[in-house]
Amino acid sequence: MKKVTLLFMLLCSLITYSQIEIITDFETGTNWTSDAYGWNVFNENVGYNAGCDNNSLQVLTEANQSWSTTSPTSVSNGTDVTVTFDYKVTNYDSPFAPVANWGSLVFEYTSDGGTTWTILETIDDSNYTYTEACTNFSTTIAGANVPDGNDFQFRATLNAITTSGGPWTSYLLAGIDNVAITQPATTVPNCDATLTSTTNIDAPAATISWDAATGLPTGYYVSVGDDSGNYNVTNNANVTNGTSLSLNNLQGETTYYVKITPYNAIGSSVDCPEQTFVTGPLPLLGDVCTYPIVVDTDAAPYTSSVDLYEYQDDYSTSPCNSSSSSIGGRDIVYAIAPFEDTSINISLTNIANRTTTVHVLDSCVDVAEYCIATAQSSTSNDYADINMTDIVLYANTVTYIVIASNSTLSPNSTFDLSITTNECIVPAVSLTTVPDCENYEFSVEVDITHFGNSSNLIVSDGVDEQELDAIGTLTFGPYATGSEVNITTTSDLGCAISDAVTYFCIPENNECSGALPLTASTDSTCDNKVSGYTYNATNSTNNSCSSSHKDVWYTFTPAESGYYQFTLTNTGTSTTGMKLSLYSGSCESLTEVSCDNEYLLTTTLTANTEYLVAVQSYGTDETGGEGVLFDLCAYQVPVIENNDCVDAIAVSESDADGSTNVISGSLENAFHSSIGCGGTDQRFAWYSFTPQNTGTYHINFNGSTSSTYFVLFNTDDCTDIDYNDFVPEIGSCWTFGGTAEMAFSLEAGTTYLAAVNGAGAYTYDFYIYPDASLSTAEVNFEGFRYYPNPVKNTLTFESPNMISSVAIYNVVGQKVLATADNDTMSTVNMGALPNGIYFAKVTIDGAEKTIKIIKE
Repeated sequence: MKKVTLLFMLLCSLITYSQIEIITDFETGTNWTSDAYGWNVFNENVGYNAGCDNNSLQVLTEANQSWSTTSPTSVSNGTDVTVTFDYKVTNYDSPFAPVANWGSLVFEYTSDGGTTWTILETIDDSNYTYTEACTNFSTTIAGANVPDGNDFQFRATLNAITTSGGPWTSYLLAGIDNVAITQPATTVPNCDATLTSTTNIDAPAATISWDAATGLPTGYYVSVGDDSGNYNVTNNANVTNGTSLSLNNLQGETTYYVKITPYNAIGSSVDCPEQTFVTGPLPLLGDVCTYPIVVDTDAAPYTSSVDLYEYQDDYSTSPCNSSSSSIGGRDIVYAIAPFEDTSINISLTNIANRTTTVHVLDSCVDVAEYCIATAQSSTSNDYADINMTDIVLYANTVTYIVIASNSTLSPNSTFDLSITTNECIVPAVSLTTVPDCENYEFSVEVDITHFGNSSNLIVSDGVDEQELDAIGTLTFGPYATGSEVNITTTSDLGCAISDAVTYFCIPENNECSGALPLTASTDSTCDNKVSGYTYNATNSTNNSCSSSHKDVWYTFTPAESGYYQFTLTNTGTSTTGMKLSLYSGSCESLTEVSCDNEYLLTTTLTANTEYLVAVQSYGTDETGGEGVLFDLCAYQVPVIENNDCVDAIAVSESDADGSTNVISGSLENAFHSSIGCGGTDQRFAWYSFTPQNTGTYHINFNGSTSSTYFVLFNTDDCTDIDYNDFVPEIGSCWTFGGTAEMAFSLEAGTTYLAAVNGAGAYTYDFYIYPDASLSTAEVNFEGFRYYPNPVKNTLTFESPNMISSVAIYNVVGQKVLATADNDTMSTVNMGALPNGIYFAKVTIDGAEKTIKIIKE
């Protein structure tokens, strides 16, 4: 009987409560009525979208069609009606702005059950401008137009028409969202707020939600307990924004009783019915952040042996996540809430099976904002221990510790955990540099923001010592620019913390015009080195070698002409690259001598000539990367006599067994040649060879490493060498190296340049000998002679053996004269030939010999 009476009262109240209340964001669907195939709820992620957020009520149409959607009926109380909603009209394809004369979107209402419709607004091409966001519409309908007790409905109609240019090639879309059409409440709300979920609710923490009550509530009083009428979880919690409430400390598999009482400015509903929900089973302790393992720091050290395979993969991200420390697999959660400020150490030992990560957070993992500390074991099979020390926790604040593996597989991470408390809390200290670049100095401000649990601090930079008994700031210095300053803060309880800081003023030799002097050192010990830096340096536009990198400048004037080596050494911790460039001339007119040498530059310099050296640092960003600290020195170096091509040593022919004329050498005091192969790290020794015969010659080469190479050029002109001048058999700088033998086709009387090169102080030997087939020519030409050379008219050839033929060729290989005497003497009249160089090819008993002839 009691239930019947309550139901009757509720029905009566629903009938009596009349007011227009059409509120929907279409997130849970719609009860609006639409034409067939017309308006429907679509998600914003569909291929076409005229929505405003998440789900919206939308229609997709072709030309010459009209579609309407109408709200449910709501009964008016005769007061003014507030109308607000969002809308959007768009083309289906890009461009998304609808074509001209697309039609109209009409919004109407009726207050007589649909007999008469009144237009609120007509949207068309004249008053609509497309934007990606929705457009909001708001208005008020006078109460006189919606009499008390009348049925009210709202309607939207899309009328698509044909444009003057012809039918559309696309579809037209329209959407409405976030509709709120209401009248002021004249009575308290209805008691019809219903729980949306009642079974298997999470425990121990959950969020319950309910459908909004009718009657325009502005809030809800919510009471929850584990016994009817006994609201021991929360009593009259005031929910002013939304229709949900978070609960904690719920028991597993328990029925809870809920009373939801809506209210508004008129008052609260009365005697709202009690509802219930049932929690699911509790998770494993420590499995989730809402059911953590609580660690008591006031008790003895906490220790535990853990197998993470017993736990679930609940979390994948936190503020501590990084490429080297991320949560990615099964995890366990601990919580600590000390009564006073304290400091803890976290230790994981005997880690096995999986990489293991520790995150210390300021809140539950999924809502944490701050990473207090983090660490991760190695990713190899040898999982190193994790030891995190001096982690400060604050009084009455819950700190969460999440330990996770990098996988959900079995076997999973196992480890022994120990959490201990320190007697002393390390103070919080920050360092700030204060520059004084007029004097190329800086000071350091030491800001003490937390004393830990000590009462007195001693702060020192290793030279000066200051004492502090309250939070504050101390100043140390000044220090020379570029100095590294180490500040140590020690408490009266024995805790200490150290940190280093430095500051760099713009270098005084930042520009070429401010170049500093560099004096020659005695040798490679660099007794006259200079120290510098490129931090805060700018890019010099007159550094033609590399104007995009930070640089500083030096001048160098050698006392003697010769080879000099510039050595650049990184003396800091920066991994940014460095390089050297050398110029002659003046800052206003620089001439490149050697560009972009990394750490080492060796070149010939002229006595008493001023050179300019640019030291550059470079990285990946357009300002030249991070700066570097460096030492720079220059000294004269001894050089082998044939280091340059013009000083090439002549090589004589050897026997096939290498018993004569073997060349031995070393690249120890050799340096890069401007016409050599490869980069500046390659050293060179130069040779020349003139074969006595035309035909095949062999070169037997033996380098101390496989990176020692022999190169043969098809020229004797040092000014005419490039990478296309190799004899055909060589082909490139790196073809013939190590210990090897190679055959070459050479022309008698032609001088060839050769070079041995390598990147180190390698040793080598080689010899050149003619092929056995050329021995016949040597016998046949024994006693052979020719005269005169140079020649003006007649050139005579004599031989003990029969001369078969003589042919004369010019320098481009054209035959200009020939004889075939078959005698021991042959003459050629060259009087009519122009002066210049010619080649005579003589054949004796089938053997050939080529001779260089000069015609005057």
